[in-house]
Amino acid sequence: LWQEEKKKVIKQALNSFLFPLFEDEVMKDLAAAAIKFGVAEAASSLQAMAFEGPYRPNNLLGENRFIVPTGELPFVGVSVGLDSREATFLAAVSARGELKSSLAIPAGKQVTDLDMHDKVVGFLMSARPSAVVVGTAGGILSRLLNRKLSDIVNEATEKWNNRLLRGEDEDDEEYGARKRDFENRYGMFENYDDQDGELWKCNVDLIDDNVAQLFGRSVRGTKEFPDAPVNLKCAISIARHAQDPLAELCYAWSVASDTGNFGVEMLSMNVHPLQRHVPRAALLRSYERALCRAVAEVGVDVNAACTLDHKHGALQFVPGFGPRKAANLKQNVARMGGSVPSRKYLLAKRLLGPLVYNNIVAFLRIRVCEQLSVR
Repeated sequence: LWQEEKKKVIKQALNSFLFPLFEDEVMKDLAAAAIKFGVAEAASSLQAMAFEGPYRPNNLLGENRFIVPTGELPFVGVSVGLDSREATFLAAVSARGELKSSLAIPAGKQVTDLDMHDKVVGFLMSARPSAVVVGTAGGILSRLLNRKLSDIVNEATEKWNNRLLRGEDEDDEEYGARKRDFENRYGMFENYDDQDGELWKCNVDLIDDNVAQLFGRSVRGTKEFPDAPVNLKCAISIARHAQDPLAELCYAWSVASDTGNFGVEMLSMNVHPLQRHVPRAALLRSYERALCRAVAEVGVDVNAACTLDHKHGALQFVPGFGPRKAANLKQNVARMGGSVPSRKYLLAKRLLGPLVYNNIVAFLRIRVCEQLSVR
């Protein structure tokens, strides 16, 4: 009888107390491991996006990257209207990422329409981008537009490259009339004559516009382009993302929320399927570390970061730096003339202290810019 009572007590203790405790501990460990795994996977996906590298046009694909680097190239970004009432925008962006010109294709219009076709051809010849990149947010509409723009780009490049050719049966008067007609229609001829004789090469491609769609609807997009429609801002960001994906990701981080937290905008990006199931704070910490690793590997162009707002975000991810020091450096560089001729200049002009300089100097790069060329 006593043995039976002991068995009942032990069974009740196991079923009512110990097993539930064990189950709770295992569930907590599994949940912690799942969160850790989800955060690591999301950070890995973001780091892969950061290391994607600049878009390389088709005419450079056969060249060695070390012999013929991609460099800074002008692009035209295209954001497709997702609604029947939204216009599709083409944005021509300079090699530095600055908006040069734009063209709107109104809702209900097609690029193949006669009037729009001529406008797009003229716009492309005026901008002469290295590539036209179309955002993928439009789905099948983006694919259809990509095919149509490919034909238009081929026509524009052929027309531009043959603009100086003279027909066999064309006399001086006819040749002069054609030149004037070309200049009147497209607003250029002599001023755009290539001295080096290189042909204009351009291709059309699709590009993920996840970051661009975020910029078009963000506070920083409204601050930089207050009067621009959403799709125009998206088109600008698409072209910038093709030029420098890492800079666009860092730019998305650089705006603080109402609570003072940086990077909250990036929580709206589709980085990984598991990102919705992990704590936001842990996800932001992992994103920050991923961007720091990427910037440490790639480095930062000081002159571009201190001159252009959309490239300034990368400066705060330099190891040993931060948002406050990055903002102070930008203000000091602007006060000293807007350019840094060498890394030692930062120390010589006391733009940085010796300790900070020693920590970050290995991650800073100096490229030739307009201000340095003037000097």
